[in-house]
Amino acid sequence: MLWETRLLRFLTWELTFKNNALGDEAVEIPYMGTGLIRNSIIKKFGYLMDNDYFFYGEDVDLGLRLRLTGWKIYYMPDSIVYHKGSASRKIHTQYFLTYLMERNLLTTFFKNMEMKSIILFLPYVMLMRGIAILKDLIKLRFIGPLARISAILWIFFRFNFISKKRKIIQKLRKVKDEDIFRLFSEKYLFKLK
Repeated sequence: MLWETRLLRFLTWELTFKNNALGDEAVEIPYMGTGLIRNSIIKKFGYLMDNDYFFYGEDVDLGLRLRLTGWKIYYMPDSIVYHKGSASRKIHTQYFLTYLMERNLLTTFFKNMEMKSIILFLPYVMLMRGIAILKDLIKLRFIGPLARISAILWIFFRFNFISKKRKIIQKLRKVKDEDIFRLFSEKYLFKLK
């Protein structure tokens, strides 16, 4: 199925837009890194960014929550957003950054996806983490595996807390996962220069 392929791509690629890469017209995109958001959205969820994320993946979580409730996200080529990216990479260890990325992506997956998507994609999600762990171990890099295992354990021991957030989000859901996955195509998932 096409939407399943797009979810798999979503779980492995990042989103970056540079220099009007999508053209000179407003175009709908899957999620955003920075942007303007209506105050009514903050009131609907009770928060904008999930405080448990700290950084890494909070933009994907926000974008999925917006999509689930029927909102759309647009790239506006005439807008200018100043964002100092990657500052965190200079002050945190590789272990901490890998841990946060894994923890936040897994939290987003469990919190926002429909149960049928979780059941369908969980083997793939865990297999990819297992492959990353094995790859690092073969190369005798131990920081990545420790960080990934720590993130998985964090999810396991806090799953009840994640489930409570999931119930709130799922009650607000107006859109099926398949509709969201349709937006994830190659032109959005590969870095555009």
